[in-house]
Amino acid sequence: MRELLDGGTPASEIGIVARSLDPDDVRLLQRFSGELGFAVSARNDVSLIAHRLGRGVAAILRARERNFARSDVIDILRDGFMPREHVNVDRLDVATRQIRLWRDEPALESFDHIASELRSLSSASLDRIVAKFRLDTDLDLAAAAALDDIAALLGRWNHQVDLATVLELIENTELRHPPPATRYPLVWAGDVMKFRGRSFQHVFVIRAQESTLPQRRVDDPLLPDSERRQLGVREIGDGRDEERLLFQLLLDGASSSVRFSFANSDAFGKILRPSRMLKNVGPALSRSAPAGEPALRANSRQLQLMQFAGTRSAFDGYISDEKIYTLISNEIQALSPTELEAFGECPQKFLLKRILGAIDYDDPDRELQMNAREKGKLDHTILERFYRSLNVFPPPDFRERLNTIIDQTFDEEEARVPAFNRVMRAIERRSTKRNLHAFLTEDIEDLVKNGWRPKYFEYKFGPKYLKRGAVDHPEPFVIDTHDVAIRVEGSIDRIDEGEDALRIVDYKSGKADKHKDLADKVDRGVRLQLALYAMAVGEFFATRNVRGAIKPLMPGNKPEKMKFDLADAEPRLRETLDLFIASMLRGRFPAFPEEQSCRYCPVNHSCRTKHSDAEQRILANFDDPRALLESLE
Repeated sequence: MRELLDGGTPASEIGIVARSLDPDDVRLLQRFSGELGFAVSARNDVSLIAHRLGRGVAAILRARERNFARSDVIDILRDGFMPREHVNVDRLDVATRQIRLWRDEPALESFDHIASELRSLSSASLDRIVAKFRLDTDLDLAAAAALDDIAALLGRWNHQVDLATVLELIENTELRHPPPATRYPLVWAGDVMKFRGRSFQHVFVIRAQESTLPQRRVDDPLLPDSERRQLGVREIGDGRDEERLLFQLLLDGASSSVRFSFANSDAFGKILRPSRMLKNVGPALSRSAPAGEPALRANSRQLQLMQFAGTRSAFDGYISDEKIYTLISNEIQALSPTELEAFGECPQKFLLKRILGAIDYDDPDRELQMNAREKGKLDHTILERFYRSLNVFPPPDFRERLNTIIDQTFDEEEARVPAFNRVMRAIERRSTKRNLHAFLTEDIEDLVKNGWRPKYFEYKFGPKYLKRGAVDHPEPFVIDTHDVAIRVEGSIDRIDEGEDALRIVDYKSGKADKHKDLADKVDRGVRLQLALYAMAVGEFFATRNVRGAIKPLMPGNKPEKMKFDLADAEPRLRETLDLFIASMLRGRFPAFPEEQSCRYCPVNHSCRTKHSDAEQRILANFDDPRALLESLE
């Protein structure tokens, strides 16, 4: 739309349409249009009963029937009701909740006074009730004016009006937002029903996915159409004819172009399909391609027929291009341990994320809880600061020190990214204190018992960290295999020093279930990150006596099953790396879907191997990708 406006298209010739616009759609349209320098006409009208004034007035009118229950009185106060004597509503709420435990005479007296005042107001006129509420915003003024209009209407009636009629008038009144007073060009936006009779040069149809366009018609659960047909009464119908008519109105209402957009999935991971009505639109559904190359049709049946299972084609991760050796060898010269571990979990995930650059976008919706990765960074920062602050080891009592560091770190995070839900953030702060205290109690006991002493924290090695600031070892760890020098860079959470050995520790914010039986999984090539860190530390510190341990921060785990010794694992580990690099250079990236490997894959919802029974039966013969790649040699 911004490109059309920049090209000289008037804003009055652009329209945005959806089968139905919900308030979230309108808020997003207003937000993104404002960022791009134009405005949309759609507004979120608020029902009067949904506004605090309408809700509070209705609650006062209903309170007499409920004998002015405690919860009703508290809700009325929170909606802005101003009693004769000022009260702290939070304290009154707590005091009246605890009245069964002990009698708070002042609280009871205040509550009785407010209930008596509300009892006298419940039979008063609406304008008198509205006058007792606090007005803060322009929308509050509009709500008060709407209630005054209802009061004036009731005053013109000659007979007594019952309570149900008054409540119905409040519920059916809407507070309409005025059109935006802005210097930006105004683009029309609305649903299909409001679009009827309008025409634009360019129409943008949003949310054109199945079950939204066309809109689903729900059958009557008590009297379905099959029974209505037998009884000869009016049927509800499936609404297909009406939906096709509305869709045709969308096409007829655009003189130059119609653009459709639809979501691939919802916020819960469910795959969404484009509307069935888009299949007959024509070649408009295509992605832009470079000059001289044909565009890929979104509904190309030929492309679907090419993707049968078991062909070992490029769709299966087997690439036979002559240039693949040069491409892969250039891409794998600098890898992180996490990327090599991704190949060990699922070679095709490595191909998509590392070689082809596929990414998965975070859900734009606000999260009630802190993102798992952000929470992990926060836990790492807290532990690093705690161990660096120790002057005496083991510390005699560290709870107060730990709580201070946690509060400081959470305050910094709050200043950087304010919490969307402060209640959840406070719960996370308390649970972090509880979990880390239990973790440090066990960790310090393990350090003292086995003679370890924390020596290095967030140990960084490699050129990429040199560009960002402080680095412990500027050179990367280099693995020479198949004439390709792989440079490994990374950051180690902690390095412990013993009498004649070093131990690398990797914190995991969750329960780290996928790291159980770590020594066996390192041997199979499924878990490589910590093993590569151990090889790097062994080379940097000129020692072969290096061990590794996973430390889950959540209680209830068995950390003794999350350890390995580099001396035992290194021969097999080098064979695994040699096999992996050889497979990469030959263009072999077969998919190996599994619960852990699919978790952070950008195409986990559309992986053909994952959803193909034939390929799943083939993969059942192999325990891990390493065994599958060995069978291809």
